[in-house]
Amino acid sequence: MIQYETIWTGIQYLSAALSKQPYMAVGRNLAYKKSLLLDYGFKGVEGNVGGDDDLFVNENAHTAKVGIMINHESHTVTKAKSSFKEYIIQKRRHLQAGTRYRQNHKVILAIYGASQFTFSAIFLVLLLIGFRPIEVIFVLCLKETIQMYIFKDICDKLEDQQLI
Repeated sequence: MIQYETIWTGIQYLSAALSKQPYMAVGRNLAYKKSLLLDYGFKGVEGNVGGDDDLFVNENAHTAKVGIMINHESHTVTKAKSSFKEYIIQKRRHLQAGTRYRQNHKVILAIYGASQFTFSAIFLVLLLIGFRPIEVIFVLCLKETIQMYIFKDICDKLEDQQLI
């Protein structure tokens, strides 16, 4: 579950970077020129226990050319948290860093989260009231099929077939 969620998070922030709206990065997979660090530094990041990588990108990426690499050779693998408790602590830290993102990034991420929640809520309500269950389930299956196609494509590019 942790790996699955982490890949979806990666798809989100890599897609944002491709759309010229980078808002975060993972430090172990982040590269930048020394001059960027010297010119802009970690302004606004001081005092953060975690999230300095996210906040560095959020604060400075709009001032620099940003690119991404999606291939096996550029992929850094680390061991995932081994318990649900550790995972929750890590996610809480990530969410705390997100409170310091630029406003437009917060809005985009809120819309995405709200759309996911709304879809799930509508799906459940329609099933509970008995609204053409076969059609409701078909729409859910269509959504999941499209998402799994995207997921598989990314996993193929990273040569990571474990979760597929």
